[in-house]
Amino acid sequence: PNIENLFGWKPEEQIGKRTEDLIHPDDLKIAKKFETKISKKHGEKGTLEVRYKRKDGSYVWTEITMVNLILDPDIRGILGNYHDISERKKAEESLVNLKTAIDKSKVSVVITDKTGKIEYVNPFFTETTGYTLSECVGQTPGVLNSGYHSAEYYKVLWETIKSGETWEGEFYNRKKNGELYWENAIISPVENDKEEITHFVAVKTDITEVKKINQELLQAKIQ
Repeated sequence: PNIENLFGWKPEEQIGKRTEDLIHPDDLKIAKKFETKISKKHGEKGTLEVRYKRKDGSYVWTEITMVNLILDPDIRGILGNYHDISERKKAEESLVNLKTAIDKSKVSVVITDKTGKIEYVNPFFTETTGYTLSECVGQTPGVLNSGYHSAEYYKVLWETIKSGETWEGEFYNRKKNGELYWENAIISPVENDKEEITHFVAVKTDITEVKKINQELLQAKIQ
């Protein structure tokens, strides 16, 4: 009966329908291949994600788990469990779109775990610092430390973000080639649904030229 809740079809309306009647045309090939695999022998099982047709003609992303129970005296067929995953698919799509935006962004983005170990840097970070993603993963942002800032400066930063607050400030950092540069950084904690910090995200902008111009203007004013 729950089939009606998921797709609008009454149980008796599903009897006799074929895969071609219910699976989105773009998912039909993989669904057929999945069916063939499951049908080969008793005990064979697997999971598939396809767009399943609702009675109103719309499609809903569905996770289908099947097991071949053809030799089971009570089943004598293939048992399927259908689960609506449309919300999960929307979330995945949003994440893909977000990653695309971050990858194309003209600011540096650094994501660390809760201990400060780098898990991701975007391409613009590499363009700015010279460090690739593979070189950064497992390291801390301290790889850019030029020695300009005091230990107290970083201590305040760390205490701020660990408390759940956002920190904003400037760094005088060192690129892979040794060049020094200024950047503005906004570092924020990321929490799970239990309000536990799982990651930190830093968004950083190179302000070297701005600093240089401001210094030149200051010197000109003094003279």
